Amino acid sequence: MANWRDDASSGLGRSPSDESLVQDLEQFLKTPREIVCQTVKARGKGDKKEIRRILGHLPMIVEGRQARHSCHSSAAQTALAPPAETERSGPPGPSTPRASSSRTDPPPAMPRAEAAPGPSEPQPTAKPPTKAAARVTARTRGLTRLAAAETERQVALQQAQSESTSRHKERLAEIGVDPEGMTAANILKLYWTRSDGGGSSYRRMTEKAGRDLEVRATTPRCIAELATPQGHQEIREVHQFLDKWEIDKLADFCRTSKTIMDAKRGQMSLYTSSFGPRTKQFARPP
Repeated sequence: MANWRDDASSGLGRSPSDESLVQDLEQFLKTPREIVCQTVKARGKGDKKEIRRILGHLPMIVEGRQARHSCHSSAAQTALAPPAETERSGPPGPSTPRASSSRTDPPPAMPRAEAAPGPSEPQPTAKPPTKAAARVTARTRGLTRLAAAETERQVALQQAQSESTSRHKERLAEIGVDPEGMTAANILKLYWTRSDGGGSSYRRMTEKAGRDLEVRATTPRCIAELATPQGHQEIREVHQFLDKWEIDKLADFCRTSKTIMDAKRGQMSLYTSSFGPRTKQFARPP
């Protein structure tokens, strides 16, 4: 079996960037390596750069590139590492004995004379508080607790008022009402006109426009046929963040791969190419 480098040597030219693109496409597509190499060979330099950039949005491609980079870095460090020193052969020479140093233990320390305990001085005894002082202390503590509770209640009330105000302002902003400089009557009039009240036509038109904007674009069928399950799932997740031309560029690459695969199979009828095993089977709706 011929090597893929030999099949695509004229187009790829053993370029490191093209080889990296082939590895990315092998991870994204489930087509044979030979088909991927021939498809890359059929693309121009600008298309290769654009496809490499589009594939960089997929997490699986990012992880694969990081793994390859770490492998290349470790291989380069291993190649540049200095050779280890070889052990000397032969019996070791005679060693010179060292004189053992004699250590002398220090003399024992003399015990210190402890001071003789003198007569203990009498400690002053605390006087028990009177009943009046105890009542004043208890009343002060109670007033302090009441003041702290009132302060916490005021803080919680102000926080709840600010949250309620911001929430209502956001609700008014959704229907296009700015409450600054408006009376309560005008705010209520616009609110009931543009919300669930009498202005139902305005609301229906706004909801319809929102549904039209939130419709997800359809992923091309050729990508679903040739991509791996993980690649198809990730391309569906990042489809809403890509332009239409980027998806079309990737779909065009997949169509080229399908064309090369059909050419490898040989001649076939229109029925086989349209309803063959590689096409999506028709499922009758329930």
